[in-house]
Amino acid sequence: MVNDEKGEPVNFIRFISNKVYDDIHSFKSPQIGKKATQFNPKIKDSPIDLISIYGRVATNGVPEYFEAYSKSQNKWYQVYAYSPKKTYFILIFTDITEEKKKNTRDLEEHERWDQQLVMSEKRYRKLYETTQDGIMARD
Repeated sequence: MVNDEKGEPVNFIRFISNKVYDDIHSFKSPQIGKKATQFNPKIKDSPIDLISIYGRVATNGVPEYFEAYSKSQNKWYQVYAYSPKKTYFILIFTDITEEKKKNTRDLEEHERWDQQLVMSEKRYRKLYETTQDGIMARD
């Protein structure tokens, strides 16, 4: 972690990464020894404040999990960050795209089912309220 004069995290330097990590981030070559803002200038514009998250992990040693979406790959990742020693952190990325798609399909199916249930209830409510026949419900 790279901290400013107040001790706040402002950047980080990569020491090592594997090919999968480089592929996830579309790096053409390993960016070892460079600051994050050099090899990924968009990091400060990310919807997730990655530098703050990694800074917390590197400073207090408490691991963190979060999910992140990669537009360039159209994939979702679960990111696990932990610290083996103060000022250092390690990231593990797990591709959860299929799980997300399944959950989205399940949600869409539930929404369709809810809509069908509402329509069915409206139909039977109208039938109940407009029928000329006597209706009695008993328990």
